[in-house]
Amino acid sequence: LPIYRPGTAVALAVSGDLDLPDDLRHHVDLGLDQLQRSHVVGGGTRELPPRPEPVDRVPRPVRPLENVVHRIALGGRAVAAVASAERQVNALTRDGLTATADLLADLAEASRDRGRDAFGRVVRDAGDEFPLAWLRAGLHVREFTRAAARHAWLAAVGGAR
Repeated sequence: LPIYRPGTAVALAVSGDLDLPDDLRHHVDLGLDQLQRSHVVGGGTRELPPRPEPVDRVPRPVRPLENVVHRIALGGRAVAAVASAERQVNALTRDGLTATADLLADLAEASRDRGRDAFGRVVRDAGDEFPLAWLRAGLHVREFTRAAARHAWLAAVGGAR
């Protein structure tokens, strides 16, 4: 797997006309397979779509945890084990979101905590620590998002309960 660094984009899907080799069977796993320039049908450069107008939006504070939850759903436990969450945990703690920071730290730790046999190979995990950490994180993201949406809605219509 590629090494993930802060500020790098990781592609999760591709679309468009691709001329894939037969051994890929018209399927690309972007975590494992490497696409070459020759796989893209039609040469030359293309115009980029126009940039959208800037909007004054602040990213949701729970975004780091949400990203890890989604990456695990798409790529499995190994995806979360590769990325370091320490910087995001520190930022969440600094912002006062200690519960979110704790859930992110627990999820990152559980994804890396895997048993190994005498030869160093990863053995099948029979425990519930990782799935429960993932579920707790997912529920937290869902409820945080619901509460934020409700708060924004009530603020927009002028009512607060």
